[in-house]
Order: sequence, then C-alpha cells, then structure tokens
Amino acid sequence: MLSSIDERLGELEQEQEDLRNFQELDRERRCLEYAIYSSEQSEISEQLEDTSEEYRQSVVQTAELEQALSEADRQLAELQKLKDSEKQKNDIIYAERKFVAQDLENSVSKKIKLEPLVSEIDKGFGGKKEISVIKKKLLKAKDQLKSTEGRLSESVKLLENSIALENAKKSKLNEIENKLQMLHRKAGRSEQFYSIEERNSWIEKRKNSLISKKVDLQNKFNEKMLELSEVQKTISNYILQEKKAVENIDSITDKTESTRNQSQELLVKRNDFSDKRKELWRNEARLEAESKDLKLKYQEAERKLLYSVDRSISSALQALPSIVEQLNLADKVYGPLYELFYIEEDYRVAAEAISGSSIFQVVVEDDEVASAIVTELQKQKLGRLTFMPLSRLSLISPRYPEADDAIPIINKLTFDEKFRLAILQVFGKSIICSTLEIAAGYAKSHSLTAVTLDGDRTDQSGVFSGGLTDSKKSRLELAFSYRESSESFKNSISQLDTTRAQIQEYSNEINSITSTIQSLNSTMAECEDDLLRAKADLNQVKREKARSQSELEILEKENSENTLSTQNIDTELESLEAELGSDMFSKLSNDEQREVHQLPQKINSIQQELIKVALERATHEANRNQLNNLITELLQPRVEQFLKSLESLSNTQGYRTPGFNKFNAVLEYEQAVEDEKSARVRLNELDSELEQYMDTLNSFTTSIDSIRAKKDSVQRQLNALLKGSETLLSRRQLLNQRLDECAANIRMLGVLPDEAFDKYIDAEHVSLMKKLKKVNDKLRDYGHVNKKAADQFISFSRQRDELTMRREELQKSYDSIIKLIKELDQRKDEAIERTFKLVAKGFSEVFEALVPNGTGRLIMQKSISGNTESNRSSSGAGNKKGAQKGGRKKGSSRNAGSDSEDGLGNARNKDSGVSGYVGVSIKVSFNSKEDEGLRMQQLSGGQKSVVALAFIFAIQRSDPAPFYLFDEIDANLDAVYRTSVA
Repeated sequence: MLSSIDERLGELEQEQEDLRNFQELDRERRCLEYAIYSSEQSEISEQLEDTSEEYRQSVVQTAELEQALSEADRQLAELQKLKDSEKQKNDIIYAERKFVAQDLENSVSKKIKLEPLVSEIDKGFGGKKEISVIKKKLLKAKDQLKSTEGRLSESVKLLENSIALENAKKSKLNEIENKLQMLHRKAGRSEQFYSIEERNSWIEKRKNSLISKKVDLQNKFNEKMLELSEVQKTISNYILQEKKAVENIDSITDKTESTRNQSQELLVKRNDFSDKRKELWRNEARLEAESKDLKLKYQEAERKLLYSVDRSISSALQALPSIVEQLNLADKVYGPLYELFYIEEDYRVAAEAISGSSIFQVVVEDDEVASAIVTELQKQKLGRLTFMPLSRLSLISPRYPEADDAIPIINKLTFDEKFRLAILQVFGKSIICSTLEIAAGYAKSHSLTAVTLDGDRTDQSGVFSGGLTDSKKSRLELAFSYRESSESFKNSISQLDTTRAQIQEYSNEINSITSTIQSLNSTMAECEDDLLRAKADLNQVKREKARSQSELEILEKENSENTLSTQNIDTELESLEAELGSDMFSKLSNDEQREVHQLPQKINSIQQELIKVALERATHEANRNQLNNLITELLQPRVEQFLKSLESLSNTQGYRTPGFNKFNAVLEYEQAVEDEKSARVRLNELDSELEQYMDTLNSFTTSIDSIRAKKDSVQRQLNALLKGSETLLSRRQLLNQRLDECAANIRMLGVLPDEAFDKYIDAEHVSLMKKLKKVNDKLRDYGHVNKKAADQFISFSRQRDELTMRREELQKSYDSIIKLIKELDQRKDEAIERTFKLVAKGFSEVFEALVPNGTGRLIMQKSISGNTESNRSSSGAGNKKGAQKGGRKKGSSRNAGSDSEDGLGNARNKDSGVSGYVGVSIKVSFNSKEDEGLRMQQLSGGQKSVVALAFIFAIQRSDPAPFYLFDEIDANLDAVYRTSVA
C-alpha cells in the first residue's frame, strides 16, 4: 500500500503546474464571489434588522391589543355578571308582580262582591256617619231618659206628699163636718125625742148600727190590706224581676259588645296576619326565584369543581355526604380541606401552588372513621378519597425566616383552631416571598417551600415550577366559588324554609282566629237571641208591674176611704157616747152654739185649702203622668229605636252569610279597597322597577354591544397584526435562510486570501459580476486540471506518514496483548487448579463424614494425545456433567486416545496447563479405604445421591452461597446415609 501511495505522489507532482495557474484564477474567483456574497450578506442583514424591528414593534402592539382584549373580556364578564344580577332581580320582581297582580285581582273581586251589600247598607242606614249620629242621639236620649226618670221620681215624691196632705185635709174636713152634723142632730133631738130614754134608745141603736158598719169596714179594710200586701209583694217581685231583667240585658249587652269588640279585634288581627302572610308570600316568591338562580350557580360551580379533579375523586366527593349520613358520622367527618379555611383573594394563587390537590383531602376525627368510609366507598365502588385523621397528625413546627420579605402562608389563612394540624400538614412548611430569587434563598436555607404571589414555586431541592396561571381554572378558586355558592344556596333555602314555616304559622293563626271569630259570631247570635228574649221578658214584667201598681193605687184609695169612714164612725160613736150620758136640753149650750157658728167657717177654710191641695195634687199627678207618658211613650221607645238602629247597623258589621257565619261587610269592603289600593301602588312600583330594569338592561346591552364592537375591532387589529407578524416571521425566516446561504457560500469558498477582504470592498455589484464572468470563462480552459492534485498530494503524503506510524503502534500493541494473554492464562490455570484442590479436599472430607468406612476422590483428567479442541470440548462437557451429576467415568476417554491421572488429579504430559484438561471424574469406595474405588456408573441410585450431596457440600465449603434449596434429597438414600446427611 505504501508503494502505491508513492507512485500516486509522483503523478501528482506533474499536475501541480497547471494547478498553480488554476489556483490563481480560482483565488480571483473566490475574491470576487466573497465580495458579492459579503455585499449581499450586508444588505440582507440590514433587511433582517429592519424586519426584526418591525416584528418587535408588532409584538409590543400585539401585547397592548391583547391587554386591551383581556380588559374588554374582563369588562364584558363584569357587565354580564351585573346583567345576570339584574336579571335575577327582574325574575324576583316578575314573581312578586305576579303575586301582587293575583292579590289585586282577589281584592277587586272581593270589592265587587261586597259593593252591592255595602251600597244597600248605606241606603238603609246611612253608613258610618249615620252610626255616629245615631250614637250621639242615643246618648242624648239616654241622658234625657235619665233626667226624666229623675224628674219623675221627684214628681212621684211630690205627688205622694200632696196625696198625704190632701187625705189629711179631707180627714180634718170630714171630722169638722161630722162634728157640725152632730151638733145639728143634737140640737134637733130635743124636737125629735120626747124623753131621754127614747133618745138613749135611739142612740144605742145608732151605736150598734155604726159598730156593725165599722166592723164591716174593718173586715173589708183587713181584706184590702191583705190584697194590698199581696200586690206590694207582687210589685216587689216585679221590681226584682225588672232589676234582674235589666241586669241580664246589661250583661247580655256587655257580653255582646265585648264579643263584638273581641271579634273586631280578632278580625283586625286576622287582617294584619293576612297582610303579613301576603308579604311573606311575596318574599317566598322572591326567595324561590333567588334560590332557583343560586341553585343554577351552585350546580355550575359544583360541575366546574368536580371536572377539575379525577373522576374517581369527584364521584367520591359527591357520595361522601350520603355515606356520612348513612354511617351516622356527621359529628366526626369535617369535610374536604377547602371547606375548613379561607384566604384572601390576593394570596389564592400562591396557596394553589402550595396545596395542589391536597385541598380535596377529607379531614376526619380518627383513622377508624376514615377506614369505615373507605370500606363503604370500595363496597359501593364510588371512587376514592384521601383522608386526614386528626388523631394521627403531628404538630409541625418549622423554622420561619424572620424577615419582611418572607411571610408564612399559614398567617394568611383563617380557620378553626380545631383543624390547625390539618392546615399545618399542607401549608405549614410554606412561605410567600416577593421574588423567586428570594424564595430560592429561603427555601434552601430554611428547608421550606417558597412561593411568590404569581404562583412561582421552589423548594430546598432547587426545582422551580410555576409560570402563567389562569385564575379561572384554579381549583382553589373553583373550590371557594363552590363553597360560597353552596353557602348562598343553603342560606337561601334556609330563608325560604323559614319563610314557609312563618307562612304556615300565620296560616294556622289565621285559621285559628277565623275559627274563634266564627265561635264568637255564634256567641253573638246567641246573645242577640237572648237579648230579644230578655227584652221581651222585661217588657212583660213592666206591664205586670204597671198593672199591679194600678191595683195597688185602687186598693190604697179604697183603704183610705175605709179609714176615713171608720174615723167618721169613731167620731160619731164618741159623740153618741158623750150624748148618751148627758141630759137632754132643748137647745145647745153656748159653746156648742158658738162652735155651730164657727165650724162652717172652718169648713169653708179647709175646703179652700183642700181645693188648693187637690189642685196641687192634680198638678203633680198630671206632671207624673206626663213624665211617665214621656218616658213610656217617647223616651224609652226612642232609646229602643236607637238601640235597634245601632243593632241593625251593627248587623252590617256582623252580616250573616247563607251559612249563618258573620262577617263585617263594611270593614271587609274597606279592607278590600285598602288592599286594592296598596296592591295598585305596589304594582305601579314594580312596573316602575321593571321599566328601570329595562332601562338598565338596555344600558347594559348597549355597553356590552359597545365593548363587543370594541373587542371585535381590537380582535381585527390583533388578527391583522398577527397576520403581519406571521408575514414578518416568514420574511425574517427567509432572510435568515438567505443569510445562512450567504454564510454557507462564504464558508464554501474555503480559506480566503487576505486581499479578498479589501480588494473589492468598494466595487459595484454589476462590475463584480462582469469580472466574475470573465474569470469563470478562463477557468473553463482548466477543466481538465486535477483541481485536487495539491490536496491529494498532501492527503496521500499524510496517509503515508499515518500508515507508517500506525504500523509501529500496532506492533507495540500486539506485543502487549501477547504478554497479557500469557499472564491471564497463567492466572486462569492457577485459579482452576486452586479451586479444584479446594473442592477435591472438601469432597474427600465430606465423603468420609458421610461414609466413615469409605473414601472418595476427585480426579482431574488431562489429555495425553489428541486434538486440543476435542479435549477442551470434552473437558467442558465433563465439567458440566460433573456439576450436574457429581462425576463421570472417564468422561473424556471417547475423545482422547488415553489419559493419565493421579490421586489429586494431577497429570503430567506434554500439554501442561488448563488447555490439557478434559474433565473431572470421581472414584469412591463405601467399604474400604484401601480399595481403588468405583466410578459413578458403577454405583447404585442411593450411592449416587450420597456422592452428589458430598460433591455439593464440597462446593459449598469452597464457595459458600447465602441460600440453598433442597427438594426431597433423601428420597433415594438408605436409612444410614439419611441419618448422616441429616
């Protein structure tokens, strides 16, 4: 090969002259091409710089437009949120308006039904004004009646006094007249009787007649007195009955009035409760609409939260409440971690970077609770959860840096101290730093996890994580949003349940009050019936009392006449008795004559007085009769008429329905009118709010459309910028490719001469192209020249030198390898012989231990003559069988002509060393230590097993292994050998 290289070098020396001329032209060509490529490279670089500047400006504008687009999205989200809020309010207003419209319809219907009745009442009784007037008239009539009754009482007293005086005057007049008559009769008896005896006889007869008459009068008087007493008793009874009847009427009236007032109070209370219930119904409609909207938000927040975690976790979280309720563990399961703490919005990104999915771990009381829930989850195949038993958590006390630029995140959390261990488990070894560099320093120095407010995180291992985060997809943000929406929904449901409970309570109260009013109405109806009966009884008593009083007056008058007659008889009897004992004179005495002359004057005087007294008595009697008639015929009927009028008017307040239930028609009508008025006012307010909502909605829609139009405009500008940026990127890429091509072309020019950098620096591109064309034309004449002659000459010369050096190095390497092979063969032989000696020695010792009366040897077999490769193969086979069966009988005798051996397996022949080994054989004797021994083929199965075990135990002594596994090794052993082996 070196000779061919030398020959080629000679040919190349002959081609070098033409090559020098070619190289001169080629050098010129390369200078021209370099100038052309360099000029083009400078031009492309300027274009590339301009393009890069335009791209940078485009990137800045794109960032500004993206920020504007993000701001528009934020404004749209806020406006949409406000619009949704207004829509929720509008739904509530619509629900309330529907209820108010229904209430208005009911009020109008009720008013229309009551209007004819109220109109009829107004026509019949004049309405409330008439009631007021009648009440005033009744009060005035009662005052007049009371005043008249007082005057009547005085008149009766005066009349009684006048009657007594008149009776006294009559009695006195009658006495004087009787005395005058007796004097006249006395004066006439002297002429009537001739003797005292005749006179006395007449007097006795007269006395007897008068006494008999007096007895009759006395009997009649006694009878009349008995009748008078009976009549007085009757009148007293009637007076008591009248008093009781009046008291009964007053009691019934008071009871009726009290019942009516109580009914009115209950009616007002019922209307008040009804108004409150209506307000609660409106509130219920508002809460139902609000709850419906909050439920949708809650379900949406729950869906987003569950979609943010693994499906098995989400299904387990959904099933957790039912499992907790099923196992009755509500007081021992505290919920997922995100429900147990709160953090301000500014720190949520940092908390999200720290916690990760740990916020979905469920905090429980102890591991028994966790085990029970896990068992139920597995049983029902509802997913999986990670639990945090508080009883198994230990207190973490990390060392925080005392600096202003590092804040433990645990200090920014709000939670119950009961769950501090669980919170510390997740956030205990975390701090918030202002920058990532500061965070990395504290993380390494304090073995903490440090995080920035932007969510960039590092720990003591130095690994950084974080980057751009979207708060809308933050699981912590979704969890807090779900918790807030859940709490809002639960509060709304709680308020709705409370409102419904209050509605039910008011309904029960209204029903109870209505029932009570119906009962009171029944009582009022009974009272009215009782009042009518009591009044009828009172009138009957009054009539009976008046009749009895008339009888009493007659009896008293008759008794007075009887008394007067009796007095006259007594006077006459006294006179006759006096005359009976006196003498009989022809004329009266002077005193009697004087009395006869004086008595008529007295009689006249007494008669005049009696006339005056009678006139006075008649006046008082007429006055009494007039007052009595005024009371009985005018004032009492007027009071009763006013009472009946009020009662009739009160029937408008207790109007009987066909079902005999009472209701206050006027008040019900006024309540209906008031309800209609309030409903219309509220309806107008709601319509005004709806109009305001529509204006607000139109304003929101206009703002949203404006922002969307602005967003579309920004989007179009951004799309145009992005398209321009893509064009600029393509242009820059193309310019970079051209620049790379120019650089590649310049590199392909190879090593340039020094003149190439200055020779054509100011030349124009056109002249350079012309010169290049001329040089290329000249270079065509040297197309046959071996352009690589010099290079090939240098290359072949280098190859020759390298081959020479390589040959010397290979020779050195060969010598070193031969030396190494010999050394390794020697080490291998020594190792094999050393190992064989150890195993052979161990075999003999182990065999003698197993078979005390026998002996055994391992024999190394070596080849005396034959093919070396064959011996190696036989040796390899022999070794393999020896390892498997514990020996062989001349395993290499079929491959070698003969072999030589000694007791230790040392054979001496021409081929010494391991290459002459052909196998290992075993000779054993079980009965004698001097016998030559038997080979393996001559042994029984149990003996072979003993030999095999001895061989394995020998290997174990030579190279112990950490573990051996024997399987039924004593199956073929005799009892003696089994004991030895054991």
